[in-house]
Amino acid sequence: MSRDATSESDPETHEETITFQGGVNLFEKHAHAIATGTPNAVMLSLSTLHNADFTTERARSQFYQTGGHQALISLLTLNRQADLGPASGHIVSLIQTENLRLILKLAAYDNVSRALFAGPISQTPEQYNKQVFQRRANPEGINYEDYSYVNLDSGVPIYASLVFNDSLGQQNRVLATKILIEICKITLGRRVFCHLGGPQSICKCLEASIPVLFVGNIFTNQLKPNKDCDPERLEHVSLLLMLCYHLCSSGTARKLLRQAGFVALLCTLVDHTEVELYEPSMLCMSKLVVHNNQPVLQELIATPNTISRICSLLLPAASTQLLRASALVLAKVANMPRGDVVVTESGGIQPLINMLTVDDTNTLMAACQVIVGISSKPSAYEGDPDAAEASIFSINHMIAQDLIAKKVLTHIQALLEKAGMEAVDVPPPGASRARLYRVQDDVSRDLFDVTAEPKKPGPSRPHSQQRHIPSQSTVEREETEQGKGMVAGSTDKPLSNWANLTSWLLHALANVCPSESIVPHFKKNTQLLKILLGLAGSCNPCVIRWACHCLANLAKHTEVARSLQELGALDILFSLLKRCIDNDDFETEFGSLAKAIIVSSASEALTGILEDTRVARSVGQSMGGIFDLVIHGLKTITNGTARAWLCGVVACLAKDYSNALILLEYRIVDYISFLCLEASQLLDSVDFTLREQICLAISNLCTVAPFYRSGRGDGEDDDGAGLRCGRSRRRCEKRYENPQQQHLYQLFQNEYAKYGECYGDGNVLVEFGKRGVVAAVCTFLAPVSMGEHVQKVSLQEFQCLRAAATAAFALSGVGRNALLFYREGCVERLLYLIAIGDKATQVSAANAIRSIRTQIYAMMNVLRQYRGEGIGVYMRAKHLELIDAIDDEVGEIFFDPAKTTEITPEQRRASSV
Repeated sequence: MSRDATSESDPETHEETITFQGGVNLFEKHAHAIATGTPNAVMLSLSTLHNADFTTERARSQFYQTGGHQALISLLTLNRQADLGPASGHIVSLIQTENLRLILKLAAYDNVSRALFAGPISQTPEQYNKQVFQRRANPEGINYEDYSYVNLDSGVPIYASLVFNDSLGQQNRVLATKILIEICKITLGRRVFCHLGGPQSICKCLEASIPVLFVGNIFTNQLKPNKDCDPERLEHVSLLLMLCYHLCSSGTARKLLRQAGFVALLCTLVDHTEVELYEPSMLCMSKLVVHNNQPVLQELIATPNTISRICSLLLPAASTQLLRASALVLAKVANMPRGDVVVTESGGIQPLINMLTVDDTNTLMAACQVIVGISSKPSAYEGDPDAAEASIFSINHMIAQDLIAKKVLTHIQALLEKAGMEAVDVPPPGASRARLYRVQDDVSRDLFDVTAEPKKPGPSRPHSQQRHIPSQSTVEREETEQGKGMVAGSTDKPLSNWANLTSWLLHALANVCPSESIVPHFKKNTQLLKILLGLAGSCNPCVIRWACHCLANLAKHTEVARSLQELGALDILFSLLKRCIDNDDFETEFGSLAKAIIVSSASEALTGILEDTRVARSVGQSMGGIFDLVIHGLKTITNGTARAWLCGVVACLAKDYSNALILLEYRIVDYISFLCLEASQLLDSVDFTLREQICLAISNLCTVAPFYRSGRGDGEDDDGAGLRCGRSRRRCEKRYENPQQQHLYQLFQNEYAKYGECYGDGNVLVEFGKRGVVAAVCTFLAPVSMGEHVQKVSLQEFQCLRAAATAAFALSGVGRNALLFYREGCVERLLYLIAIGDKATQVSAANAIRSIRTQIYAMMNVLRQYRGEGIGVYMRAKHLELIDAIDDEVGEIFFDPAKTTEITPEQRRASSV
């Protein structure tokens, strides 16, 4: 029995796809028929190719080698349409439809550049690549009239002419738009499309569709959606918006769209009730504002009801990509001047609280993502003393306060209690247990980078198939399965829902914690603190990181820090640091970046709790191993942020005199000096946090324990001042055995004691100066933005400047450092800080200038009277040029030129006021 007879007698047999066993000959016949045949032959060949099996690489290669794809695209040209003869318009339309569908089918299998726009077979790869480079370098030199061969540059105007042809059928325009979307995913395709004026044509087409999609309201002069609109017209407009979404990857396209009024069109289309319209509108809007486009944001704020409409899209039933796009737009709007007021008054807070009550993991993570987006704010110091005292972890305090007022803490606490702790599965013996921990510096980029290919707009899809919310708080556990052929790093494996949800909840909580409005909540209820301390001891690095970040932001509040100490936070954080720094297996299992981030967050939390000097003293007495741990961390960890907060721990411990002496015995001066010099040389990427904590550590060490290396014999002296004086006397008696030198030094000591302690070997201030710290601190005093926006430095940079002024005041307590500060041009920078700083910064800068002045005055006054060969560490023969230069430059300032006699002590004290 024949095959056809079997198929006709058996109704259950499905129609099989056609496979070309001979391959090349049949493909050649169909390609020739499409290129030169009659309309009926073309239609028959297209129908046959639709049933062909193109799933294999071999079949597609055979089709491309015969020039089949060129024959398909040639059907779209005017010359080939004229060759079809006097065929009816219906047949030509059917041919166009089948042709476009076949092109889309091929594009689904292969690279779009090969399936649609490959060069002719007659060209060698070198010739084709050369022509592509020439077209890319000079798009204006393209001859679009030459269709001798089909390539990308000629394909763009062909499809563009179909998309914007009103006389063409709506179905064919939709198919051509889909192909043009594939073209605009390529950089060269976007460039050629913009050169042809495509963005302006899209805006004109969208503007012409507004009267069809909306109907006017004569009572309110507003537009309302047209419920009787043609579905094909809706689909076409939706595809045009998706085309704009891909075009927005180009800066030129964004500029052309904005100039053509695209933002106003988006504000109108987002009001439509059909998800096929407002979802791609939000995607385009998010792509426009992701580059901090200020004019677009200002236009969005100025357009009535636009922000309110965006806030109304925050619904639990919305798709994940819509929530991501809305979160990005609201976050950018909130960062604009008075943008936080617009977001709160438009009702953007209450939908987030409602989303936190939904029992769906992805909805909860999306709500946390929006909270993180709108509460984060890059702050700039503009002279406001209150802003200067804000947290380094910059947040929008107005939105954080509104979130707290809407009881967001209660919902987050309930969700954390419900999530509990993750049950760690022990892998079988021999199985590789690799974890991927990814952290990005740019938070907004990590949170809001929409996937490169967004899904078709519509209702929510199942969330378990792929990850929609890539976050920096994600830990992927990947086990290599040899039988299944899975590779490490595969994104097909589902992630840990507990880790994702808990990390997002903690991230949202961390953004709210710096607000002062959170303190009354923790006065009444400490259960959330216990939950955070428990999560800080979990086995998941992302959860540990964000739990420690919450603790660090909470520890900035004095009352909450006291509660954390009572709950045993110091023991937990110290154990966590020891687990990360001393345990090499931790780095092997999670990676060096995870180790650095956790050390950074835990150290920051410790810094907040150790701000109290009494707590720092008790920690130094009860936890003796903390000094070894911190020094070992400074030796082994290379991450700048982790080093910064370890220096913060050093600065807090050094507030106590006994702790400072122990740190000096550990040679902390060498480590701090090395980090200081390293930070001063990082000009491309300035780490203001590292600079600030280094300056605070220097200031505390120089102020609390300015002397060391004196032996342990004076330990019985309980008075710290008496101990320091005793060490100074013994050092003087040991060093100056010559009676004449001893007499000169004693005279100098009596004169200099009015202004500060004696300098010499064993002085912390001098040791810092010998190691180049003075020049580094002078570098820290220079604002990076000086000369451009001198009145608007970032908050982190301003706090770094204030800490540098404090360090300058502490280091200038000896004459050698004072001379170095003056020669480095420190006075002008300190005067600049007095001009722009708050009260604390002004006091530190003024004290530093006064200290530099008095130290130089004391040295010069003594050196003018006594002409000995050596006074202290200064030798007359060695420093003669320096003394003469100082005398010439500052003599008129510090001495009365009209008098030849020495200024009396009363006059000197009066002049120093």
